[in-house]
Amino acid sequence: MAIAKPASESLPMKNTQMLFDILNENLTNLLDLNRLLQAERKLLEERKRTELTQILTEKSKRIEKIAITEQHLEKLLVKLVPFVRPEKTFRNRRLQALQSSSATTLIDPSLIESLIEKSPASMVKNLRNTWSQLKSTLKECQTQNAINGQIINKSKANVDAILSLFRGKPATTEIYHADGQTEQSNEQRFLAKA
Repeated sequence: MAIAKPASESLPMKNTQMLFDILNENLTNLLDLNRLLQAERKLLEERKRTELTQILTEKSKRIEKIAITEQHLEKLLVKLVPFVRPEKTFRNRRLQALQSSSATTLIDPSLIESLIEKSPASMVKNLRNTWSQLKSTLKECQTQNAINGQIINKSKANVDAILSLFRGKPATTEIYHADGQTEQSNEQRFLAKA
């Protein structure tokens, strides 16, 4: 026999719908961002720099929309969860998100998950599905962004090497040590000796 939740613990339907709408909006923005990141990767690989400008502009707009949605979610959490203090909780999560690719959102996921569990039974399944999709889409975006960053870094290294040749300076080479650290080396390598 299932035990009913006490009324005091249940989240009102209005607030549950607000949570669902915010999560859904964030998911839509993340799906669009993921699409833009994939398009960016294709353009980077094809070296179509002129088309990148439009993608980068759209990407910036989408990231701005995601930030606004996160702020709406912050306000809702502050309203619904009595112990949440935005000045501490959200700043710490932002630092973690900036420093780590493992952060799933700027907001502590356990807060959202607890609200989902306190939602009316008719909404729990939809909220869980949306939350799960949101987290996996964010991870896809983080992965795609890291790949794009690697492509950009490789292109930059190639351009630097070519410029060094034109300037008559020896190209620097990255050497990896046993501990995984890198070091720049100016050691000249000749293609042939006389």
